[in-house]
Amino acid sequence: MKTQIHRILPDITMTYVRFMAIFAAACLVLLNASAANSPISQSFDVSAGGKFIVNAESTKIDVRGGENSQLNVHITRGDDSEEDIRDDYDIAFSQNGNSVDVSIKRRSKLSFGHSRSLTLEVSLPGKFDVDLNSSGGRITVQDVTGEIQSRTSGGSLHFDNVAGTVQGKTSGGSIQLSGNPETAELRTSGGSIRVGTVAGDVNANTSGGSISIEGAGGSVVAKTSGGSIKIGEAHGTISAKTSGGKIVAHLPTQLSADSELSTSGGSVTVYLGDSFAANVNARTSGGRVHNDFPILVQGNSSKSSLKGELNGGGPELHLRASGGSINLRKIQ
Repeated sequence: MKTQIHRILPDITMTYVRFMAIFAAACLVLLNASAANSPISQSFDVSAGGKFIVNAESTKIDVRGGENSQLNVHITRGDDSEEDIRDDYDIAFSQNGNSVDVSIKRRSKLSFGHSRSLTLEVSLPGKFDVDLNSSGGRITVQDVTGEIQSRTSGGSLHFDNVAGTVQGKTSGGSIQLSGNPETAELRTSGGSIRVGTVAGDVNANTSGGSISIEGAGGSVVAKTSGGSIKIGEAHGTISAKTSGGKIVAHLPTQLSADSELSTSGGSVTVYLGDSFAANVNARTSGGRVHNDFPILVQGNSSKSSLKGELNGGGPELHLRASGGSINLRKIQ
């Protein structure tokens, strides 16, 4: 029995030694990786109501608001060290009162091994204006109230839980907006646009994708060259045009001026409140006009066209479809 114990003890000891050696090596690797991944960091004392400006090349930008009394900036590129990043980029920080500027410029054309974009992460007070510009990268703004401007030459735009005024433009990517901003002006050359609820006006324009707007307290302008348009609820005027898709809109309240919904490749469906009053002008070249309301018809009417007064008339509701039906439905 003692002989067996003496045989087992050396094995246990060797196993423990090997484990501790492996553990120490792993800790060293993690320590070196952490050191290599140390970001370029700067902190600035600011207060709510300031402005943050970024002009960056090949940079993904992530800005988040919160209960902060500082504006904190972190720049990384994978596991690259600060020295490697600064070899390829000229990075400058400046502060003028309550305004902070960040400039990121490539020193020269990057080699293949260093072609990855930078990541700029920022935390700042929740009430802050931001002006973000990137020559190529996704831009995200979250939990910020103020004048929000974001422009990128190649990447998506995400505005999450924002308020104030929003302007976003990308040359190639989708746009998403949530929160309750006062106004929104969004444009992309190649992607879809999804908007939550906006207190005032919405202007959404894409050259290749669908547009979805949950609600707008003001006027809506929605234009796409290749996709559907869905407007959950609008309380102002509407100008909705698509070259290839259906249009669906809910109009629970009276229009303040003439409105137009037009598609070259799909149907048009509008849901109207019981007291909605308008001069309806509907015509389709590839379907029929379906109507749930009593309308005082003016001129000639047919299966594919309808013109007349709804609830005594009002601003003109201009509906056109080249490849589908037109439907006037009651909001249930």
